[in-house]
Amino acid sequence: MTETPPTQESASAPDTDVATAARGRRVLLGVIKLAAAVGLVGYLLHRAWQSDQFDVLSTGRVQWQWFILGCCLTLGGILLTFERWFWLTREIGAPMNRFEAYRLSFIGYVLNFVTVGTVGGDAFRAVAVAAQDRSKASEGVASVIYDRAVGMVALFLLAAVALFSLDLSQITGDDLVRRGVLEACRGIALVAAIIGVVALVILAWLPKGRVISLVGRVTRLPVIGRAAGPMAMAMLAFAGHRKVMLASLSISLPVHIVNALAVVAVASALPIERPSIMAHLATVPLAHLAGVLPLPGGIGAFEGALGWLYEAAAESEAAGRYGLVVAFGVRLTMLLVALIGIVVYLAGRRTPADLGDSTGHD
Repeated sequence: MTETPPTQESASAPDTDVATAARGRRVLLGVIKLAAAVGLVGYLLHRAWQSDQFDVLSTGRVQWQWFILGCCLTLGGILLTFERWFWLTREIGAPMNRFEAYRLSFIGYVLNFVTVGTVGGDAFRAVAVAAQDRSKASEGVASVIYDRAVGMVALFLLAAVALFSLDLSQITGDDLVRRGVLEACRGIALVAAIIGVVALVILAWLPKGRVISLVGRVTRLPVIGRAAGPMAMAMLAFAGHRKVMLASLSISLPVHIVNALAVVAVASALPIERPSIMAHLATVPLAHLAGVLPLPGGIGAFEGALGWLYEAAAESEAAGRYGLVVAFGVRLTMLLVALIGIVVYLAGRRTPADLGDSTGHD
């Protein structure tokens, strides 16, 4: 008896089932992340309410000009990161004009808040570059990874410098736990900054052949290779680009300074005593580091970290008491910027091709 060959529909059924199962797992993971973020925010709100932190809002003495300044600084810091990514895509020849780079970055920023799957803003930007020119797919991935890596190095560098500028013995007094934790943060930030700067210098200054050899060794490492190998391979697109490394770092450091000043502005809007600017420069980058945890937009993690760091690094108990209220105020500025991103996206849907040429000139 001659067997009937499987039809195309029956042959593709297993693939469809696998894709459906994978999509279901992504959605489930996203729902879990969202639930974790909501639960964490609920706990932090309860904690702030129990400690009467929100009582300062009932006085009606909020200085809205400072809050508006905080919004402007938050927007300014985000626009600097958009400009950094645009500049990186242009340097490696990815087909992107400035408006489209900003538009895609805004969409990615919004996705960080609303996505329920595993694809966040960074992945969206990489896919968007590949969709515009498939031959530049690897360059698009490299630009996103390098953009994120340089930002993280600058974050650790600023935090380390600021933490070493603080007199921990004066801040913490006899509280050895607080002092120990801040010293641990200081050491981790310093080590991470040194490792990051050395890696960027090696990538920019060593001959490309040597860099490829080093990356090959990294990918063969038992545990680190599996996690860092693909990222290191993608960053080879920037091997030998010395000006790129220096320029991107020079953009990244002001980004984190502006982000810290945005928190200062929000805190200044409230009728409270706030920590010093140097304390903000030391703690806000670390709070943003907590915000990269796999929660939608880092919601909950950023607020919790900033609230705790306010208590740990403030020069007085009164100055560190209202960290959670300040953190929720900063989150509000981020959400307002996300709304701007939605407007830019809707405007760009009509005439993205008419607002800039492919060379990136204004």
